Amino acid sequence: MIVTTADFKGKFKMSTGTYIDDNLVEYMTRYERIYLLKLLGVNMYNQFISDLSNGVPRSPLFLSIFNQLAFEQCDEIVISNGIKDMLLGCIYFEWQRDLINAETPQGGVIPKSETSEIASTLYTTMWNKYNDAIRTYRAIRKYITYNANAVGGQVILTEIVDGGTGYSDAINVPCLGGDGTGLTVDITTEDGVITSIAINQAGTGYKVGNTVSIGEGEASIILTYVGLDYSQFNGQNLEFAYWL
Repeated sequence: MIVTTADFKGKFKMSTGTYIDDNLVEYMTRYERIYLLKLLGVNMYNQFISDLSNGVPRSPLFLSIFNQLAFEQCDEIVISNGIKDMLLGCIYFEWQRDLINAETPQGGVIPKSETSEIASTLYTTMWNKYNDAIRTYRAIRKYITYNANAVGGQVILTEIVDGGTGYSDAINVPCLGGDGTGLTVDITTEDGVITSIAINQAGTGYKVGNTVSIGEGEASIILTYVGLDYSQFNGQNLEFAYWL
């Protein structure tokens, strides 16, 4: 999951407690999935979820839409507060909307407070939070559409196939071969053999399973995970709460 109960603070602060937290987790699980499916479409949603590491995407193009972004399109400045902020707004809306009524053995009732009057839906802030979330939702859709041909294949994970001989510690060493271009690595050696590498420039256009050589020597690595792109995008539009 991307959202946790600890994220509901500041603008999205809600009253908490054991009962509330347990029910909120159910809402988080349900509506995080629903809104991401609507945003990305089924195929890209599955890619996005598989790309997450500790709730954050690994692929650079997915990270672009996950984080805050802003860009100009024609005469419009398009602003996204990021996927997590969007999900918080949507989950907050679904949670608060259902709290307006409570189910009892006698049917639906409106909860009452001993010290204050429950606000009607017209006076709650859940609509504003929802509309803010939809602005980000739409901004992300526009960004993906605007960058539909962005190239993925950035190298994220590798394994050493052959440590080679005659190498020295070095940075930004070009790699040759594979389907992409631009990959460079920093290498650590022992007695001339490469013992570990770190990606310096991830390049683009590579595919999982590509084997590339390091520098001009015989050392090589295999690419085990590369960045995904937007080719599977098939999300749907969502409307604002039109009555506000």
